Amino acid sequence: MIDRSRPVASGPRPRRTRAFAGASALAAVLAVTLGACSASGAASPTTSGAATSSTSDTSTEASGTTSATASSSAASSGSGSATATAAAGCADTTMAEPSGATTREVPDVDGDGRPDTGWIAAGGDQVVFGVSTAAGGSFGTTFALAGGAEGREVLITPVDSTTVVALATDGRTVLLFRVLDCQVRPVLNAQGSQYEFSLGFTGYGTGVGCSTDGSTPTGLLGLLATTSGNTTTVASTRILIDGLTATNGATTTTTYPKDDPMAQAAYGVTCGARTLQDDGLLLEPAG
Repeated sequence: MIDRSRPVASGPRPRRTRAFAGASALAAVLAVTLGACSASGAASPTTSGAATSSTSDTSTEASGTTSATASSSAASSGSGSATATAAAGCADTTMAEPSGATTREVPDVDGDGRPDTGWIAAGGDQVVFGVSTAAGGSFGTTFALAGGAEGREVLITPVDSTTVVALATDGRTVLLFRVLDCQVRPVLNAQGSQYEFSLGFTGYGTGVGCSTDGSTPTGLLGLLATTSGNTTTVASTRILIDGLTATNGATTTTTYPKDDPMAQAAYGVTCGARTLQDDGLLLEPAG
């Protein structure tokens, strides 16, 4: 279990959502140093300006509740997007969109080339969220985090060309789900527990991001930012998603000016141009 009582060792305490320099600017900046993943599975970022970087050649396995410093699903498998029959899309309903749910358009999750609709609602002390597809189907799942359902957020996003994930958060912890075979399913760590990230309330993570090739996501990253003086050092670890299992890959460390958009993004939840703040599903507090 995550120890929720300890703040991150250093760096500013993150808020549930952060204002960044804008989605288009963030996408351009993410393409610079969160880098594309090479075929061998090692991170291969480029650097510019004052940023300096080094790459660890040793992949690390998750231990206990999986570390948030984890990254890209370059080796993800399964049927890719939500369905094995991508042309037809997901037409069946296994969980209907609740009446009064908060909705917004999300990228195509079932491979039929059409945008879909994400939704989120309260279900007692749990959060119910899912997708209504352009093909006419609907599916979803539930999750519970300490403190009830209100104020919970979910970002549904592709993280590479074959993998769509849902990142569900209460502002302290991020749970990893995958949209696969017309279902939203939890992704597990090597120990069989659901893979989690921290947003600065433990010593192992402060944010979630994606490596990119231009504006296209190429893999999921766990981020650990440490701010000292006028600089922020960000450790970006690739998350290797294989079906419904995630393990930690190689870690790249990069140093930025502390007010650089990349440094600030390491204290939030983003993927390429998509951010939790601008593109997430928010379960608004009652009243």
